[in-house]
Amino acid sequence: MKQKTSSFHDKMINHLLTQSLESDFLSADKVILSVIIVLCCIVALVTPWQHGYFKLGMFGGLFISVICLISYKTVVGTVFCRSIFATALVALLAITVQQSNGLGEGHFIFFIGFIILSRYNDVVPVFLFIGLVIIHHLTLTYCQSLNLDLWGQSLTIFSWGNQTKWGLVAPLIYHLVFAVLGALISIYYIFVRNRAVSKIWRHSNFDDLTELPNRRMFRFCLENEINKANRIGKKVALLFIDLDHFKEINDTFGHIWGDKVLKKSAQRITDCVRESGIVARLSGDEFTLIIGDLDDPTSVADIADDILNKLSETFYLETEVAHVTASIGVTFYPDNATSVDDLLKNADQAMYVAKEQGRNRFQYYTPSIKKAALARGVIVNNLPGALANNEFHVVYQPIVELLSGAIHKAEALIRWHHPTHGLISPADFISIAEETGLIIDIGEWVFQQAAQQAKQWRILHDKDFQISVNTSPVQYHDIEYKLGGWIGYLNSLGLSGDAIVAEITEGVLMDSHSDIVDILRAFREENIQVSLDDFGTGYSSLSYLRKFDIDYLKIDQSFVRNMQSGSKDIALCEAIIAMAHKLGIKVIAEGIETEEHRDLLILAGCDYGQGYLFSKPVPPNEFKKLFNVS
Repeated sequence: MKQKTSSFHDKMINHLLTQSLESDFLSADKVILSVIIVLCCIVALVTPWQHGYFKLGMFGGLFISVICLISYKTVVGTVFCRSIFATALVALLAITVQQSNGLGEGHFIFFIGFIILSRYNDVVPVFLFIGLVIIHHLTLTYCQSLNLDLWGQSLTIFSWGNQTKWGLVAPLIYHLVFAVLGALISIYYIFVRNRAVSKIWRHSNFDDLTELPNRRMFRFCLENEINKANRIGKKVALLFIDLDHFKEINDTFGHIWGDKVLKKSAQRITDCVRESGIVARLSGDEFTLIIGDLDDPTSVADIADDILNKLSETFYLETEVAHVTASIGVTFYPDNATSVDDLLKNADQAMYVAKEQGRNRFQYYTPSIKKAALARGVIVNNLPGALANNEFHVVYQPIVELLSGAIHKAEALIRWHHPTHGLISPADFISIAEETGLIIDIGEWVFQQAAQQAKQWRILHDKDFQISVNTSPVQYHDIEYKLGGWIGYLNSLGLSGDAIVAEITEGVLMDSHSDIVDILRAFREENIQVSLDDFGTGYSSLSYLRKFDIDYLKIDQSFVRNMQSGSKDIALCEAIIAMAHKLGIKVIAEGIETEEHRDLLILAGCDYGQGYLFSKPVPPNEFKKLFNVS
């Protein structure tokens, strides 16, 4: 299988090189046609004026050039075209030599002809040119020996004494020396140039590590497949393949072994491809697969599944083993897009959807993906300036003591009101803020707003009022250590630490980095309480509750929403509440929407409740009314 794949890989490279050379031939044809037209002007106008030979130069030069111009569109880029142009060059140069009475300038022009033809990067036109030059000289030498003329002009190719045997042979040898010298120089130039060009071409078009086409060659190949699909009326599939969590391979084993995994991954992807497919490496752990001549788009699913299965097999790295999966986005030409950039963008977007759905899978591009990508683009472009433009505001949802109905706590929730796009949900922009690191400044701003509000409500309503502030795992890795500045900011407002509750997720506890432990310990020392949010939806490891000092445990609303008497949900809630109380942790139930939910939770011993039964999140001026109601 390896030998077969290697053979296919070599064929693919040769095919791409041939296509590239054909592109060069098209350029060479244009250059040499331009040279022929210039020579036509010289032959037809300049030389006749100098020597008075109008007939041969004018009619011969124009006749040859017209033939080249008429045939160009039909034969451009072919060997036949090279033959026509080589013949035309010899004919034009022969006329020039004849009109120049065979002087040395003619030999120089022949030499220039060799160099011009070497633009084709192969020896075919050069050898053709040599043959034509020799035939030309032999013919004119024979005509000269018979003292023939053409249109009254003497056919003299070189004046060398009397018409003796030596006088006929010497000029022929002289011309042959020029022909051979020009050919040798041209051929040497071709081979040297081809060797250098091939090395540069390969380096600029292929990835050094995997030997697959790089981004530049990928675009060239995709454009060719699109043009081909236009001609034959078929489809082209583009697969965007991204290795999942590849950074962990580099971090665990080092970049040298990471490169080995990339090489083996490239080999495995190539093993899954039929001969019409082209695998390329765009960058890092990103690969693409172009499948042309596609009759049945459903066959792409089998190829994608094969790639996923192959990549998920264990990688053996000397004494270690590594495991890799991939996410694949699939798009089609012309169904989804008609340009290279749009196809690549579509496949990339579909790949990210595959990652969001759990990785190790493939996803077809759909218009809904484009819509989501455009919405994401709006957020990515506008989020950096939202804080500076005062587009954020904070709303508060009460946390109610279930037995008494009193409100002593609230949760601070951020809202984004864009001036043109309206209200943007936190579910849409928080994850992007975390990806970009903007969550650090946004989270700090929310904390400061909550602290100021807590101070106001402690003065006006309840001296022990608490506000919970959501924190992101990203904030605990902030090099500026802004979470550590919370205590100083609270002190500047004259507040104690218990005015704020830091809400964390299990993702924070799973990362046992020393910075996180230090921050949570500092919170504990300054009486900033900690609440574990969305309990029951993640790993729910009890070891976290034992290892870290947790004050509140929040039951996720997914357990509360469908809770009924005798249901599994109420049984789970009762178990969570009992366990938390045994550990000295108070419980807050989220998502309470009915009185039945509230009553069942009271019977289960739940301490606090939060949900639309009590109030939706509201601005501070509306929240004040809730104090009177409670």
